[in-house]
Amino acid sequence: MAMKGMTMATRLKEKDPRDVYYCVKYYPGGIDALVEEFAPHIGNKLVKEGLINIARKFTSPEHVGPKSVADFEEVTDPEKRDVIQRDAYERVQALLHKVVFFKRRQWSCNQ
Repeated sequence: MAMKGMTMATRLKEKDPRDVYYCVKYYPGGIDALVEEFAPHIGNKLVKEGLINIARKFTSPEHVGPKSVADFEEVTDPEKRDVIQRDAYERVQALLHKVVFFKRRQWSCNQ
């Protein structure tokens, strides 16, 4: 996922944000399990950069990340687009917030 974030910084195809959303939505064990996968790599600068790039694309439901998810899914109904964009935004934000919380918790435990 971090590599996808790196890719999204230099090119943006609708599939890239959709892949991030898909991983967050369907990862076995949910978002908490995905956060645990990041745990050993939380201090890696490339992982951090990738997550920052993802965060920039998913800043709001109207940003390019959630819009690209709806575009990739070829959703044309405005209400359904709004629902998909909101879901993509909220799921990715939940992951990002939990990763940041995990990192802060790790720092406080190491001090």
